[in-house]
Amino acid sequence: MIMYCTECKEIVEAAYSCQDNKVYEICPLCYEGGLEEAVPCRQCSELKPKDYEHYCDDCKSEVTSEISSAITDLKMRWDAELVDEAITIWIENL
Repeated sequence: MIMYCTECKEIVEAAYSCQDNKVYEICPLCYEGGLEEAVPCRQCSELKPKDYEHYCDDCKSEVTSEISSAITDLKMRWDAELVDEAITIWIENL
């Protein structure tokens, strides 16, 4: 099963260890047991830890960067205060 290791922060195929007559899933890279289910990012389909986030860190970072560039471009063409006001109004009306 494909899992996310919380120790080494990698997506791995779970390995197994037997101790005290019990089978444990472990990371084959760091040999720790902090494994969680991995799920695909809704945007790029790369595997990521199954958590409350729907998108991977790379996609969130890329979108944030594009939004920042778009706002900077607007502020170069329009008055910065007008752009800030318009963005505030737009966010409040979501």
